[in-house]
Amino acid sequence: MPAYPGSNTHSIVIAIQSLLKSKAKYEEFEESLRKRLNWYRVSHPMQSMRARWRQAALDGDGPEATLSRFGSDPMIRSALMSVVMQGIDSTAMRWISHSARIASEDEMVIQASRMVAMATQCAQVQRTSSSIDTNQLLRTLADSIDDVDLQQRLLHLDGLLQRRESLHRAARSLGYRRGVADRAVENAILAIYAFCLHPRSYRQCIEEVIRLPGNTVGIASLAGAILGAAQGPQDIPKEWLDNVSMIPYDKKWISQCVERVQDWPHGPEDIQRTAILPTRIVGQIQRNLVQGLAGLQLILGRLGLLR
Repeated sequence: MPAYPGSNTHSIVIAIQSLLKSKAKYEEFEESLRKRLNWYRVSHPMQSMRARWRQAALDGDGPEATLSRFGSDPMIRSALMSVVMQGIDSTAMRWISHSARIASEDEMVIQASRMVAMATQCAQVQRTSSSIDTNQLLRTLADSIDDVDLQQRLLHLDGLLQRRESLHRAARSLGYRRGVADRAVENAILAIYAFCLHPRSYRQCIEEVIRLPGNTVGIASLAGAILGAAQGPQDIPKEWLDNVSMIPYDKKWISQCVERVQDWPHGPEDIQRTAILPTRIVGQIQRNLVQGLAGLQLILGRLGLLR
């Protein structure tokens, strides 16, 4: 049975479609992204409600408990945009900041999104003459952001990295004694730490992430995105890909998507010349029905109502 892509994967597809539709105008990108994310949440009512319940459970812990709304992870979009826009100049950072504000007005979340873009760009060029040593990446990021609290966390983890402490030890040092939670800022920090520990092994990095107790989905997807920028898809273990699908998108659609963004943009004219891909609405509805039924079956099973 094929595995269905998660909300972070769809968040990437949504962001690419919004980029293509924007024609190099970030106001139109923001409007398109917001509309597409709203449609995505409406079409997944059960998952959206569950995300709201989880967010409400963490909101009492302070502003850092900010969760990305279902399908609206600003961190994964930052990783994507850093690669697609081929850099982290002022224009790219403006787009990344606007993308982050759709999910949260918390300045720390916005700073962390910019930090993810910088980390992904460092990962992408790690095999070039301008590469940054991953052992120094956390310190480099700390020097590049303004938020003092975020700087302190990065420098703290930098000390752990120099001693090659495990990801589990890093998570505990951030206060996760009973397991990690899906907090946007901590997802970013821990994903970057995992990449620094295993910058050349997709398997080692992701396996260490998923061994963490708690909700590791956000950390794993972000670490995978950064590793993908560094190593490319050829480093992903083949057995992990055997049952993965991109329903409702087929291989041809995905190939066309990659072709549109892999060498883009060298300038605004590249965006203006590139056509948006057709939306697979019927396939989306079919996927949503299957996912909804599977989610309902899981809930009923946990409640003991389904034998």
